[in-house]
Amino acid sequence: KLAGDAQGRDVQVETIKKLANSRISNLTQHISALKAKNTELEKLVGDAQRHDDKLETIKKLANSRMANITKQHQANISALQAKNIELQFLVSDAQEREEAMKARASLREETISKLKAKLRKKLAGDAQPHVEQEETMNEPLDMKSAVIVDLANSRMANITKSFEAKLAAKEVEVKELEAAGAQDVELIAALTNQIENLTQQLQITQASLVPRLSERHSSAAPMVQLPPTRVPPPFNPAFTQQQRVPAAGG
Repeated sequence: KLAGDAQGRDVQVETIKKLANSRISNLTQHISALKAKNTELEKLVGDAQRHDDKLETIKKLANSRMANITKQHQANISALQAKNIELQFLVSDAQEREEAMKARASLREETISKLKAKLRKKLAGDAQPHVEQEETMNEPLDMKSAVIVDLANSRMANITKSFEAKLAAKEVEVKELEAAGAQDVELIAALTNQIENLTQQLQITQASLVPRLSERHSSAAPMVQLPPTRVPPPFNPAFTQQQRVPAAGG
């Protein structure tokens, strides 16, 4: 009987050993699977971190580019304001010259008229033989008056042409500066949209990555937290439209 009991216990021990070995084999396989999952999880986390670092680099470059564009835009606005002030000075100077030319022309005409009247009055008091002398003296005076008026008109025409040429050149510069400012604003808006799209793409990737990792994650492996996404504040560049100075005669 004791031999039979011992034989039965040996059978039970052998059965327990087989069950233990099977359990150990299953646990070993499970541990290997967990290690493989943990390795894959670390790889996915590393890829996500590199993607986040790449996005952060792009954000820094975009912010630097936007800062440079904003600085250039402010410089363009300052240059536009300076050109506008210079243009106003040119307009004012041309108006003053025009008024001075008109005043000098009026003074010349008035002086010539007075000289003619004085000369006619003097000659009228003389005898009849002096009439021919009056006509002879009056003719050179009329010719001199015409020459003075022609010179004044020519000088005024030259000043007007020069002013119109300078005004046209300034208007072209103003248009170019306005166009450059508009292009800066468009480029800033495009970069802002690009950053927002990349940020949304990263958020979508992380949102889809976390559930997938959670499903494949075992209680034996530590839970890995993905780094938060850094979203830059929106950039709203202000563009001041400078008023145009009207052209001469406009």
